[in-house]
Amino acid sequence: MKSLTTTFLGLALLASVASCKKSTEQNEAQTIQTPPLSNCNGTFQGVLPCADCAGIDTTLTLNLDQTFQFVTAYQGKPGKPFEETGTFTIEADVVTLNGKSGFTKKFGIEGRNLVELDLEGKKIETQANVTLFKM
Repeated sequence: MKSLTTTFLGLALLASVASCKKSTEQNEAQTIQTPPLSNCNGTFQGVLPCADCAGIDTTLTLNLDQTFQFVTAYQGKPGKPFEETGTFTIEADVVTLNGKSGFTKKFGIEGRNLVELDLEGKKIETQANVTLFKM
């Protein structure tokens, strides 16, 4: 009988610990808040860095239906601007563009503006401007 009581108490303690861990994980997940889409839609513009030109004129439009248009033009270079369209997602202050041609790009949400991130979603360490400003 004593063995059965000890086993029962052990199982009850184990269940209690497991539920505390699950509750903590749920609370942590709830603290990562995604900004409302209405705060992120609109047009963003800026000049992003370029390795072999003065800069890349960039315009990004995020639509309420979660589609985007991304237009870039290399300053001082001939040719038409590059245009990509597709869909985007927002997760934990990161906007991920998924283009129809396989194009992928990430931006961090900082206030009203977007800051270019690397493909892993991390900040790019540079002194150059990597910000697109909301128009």
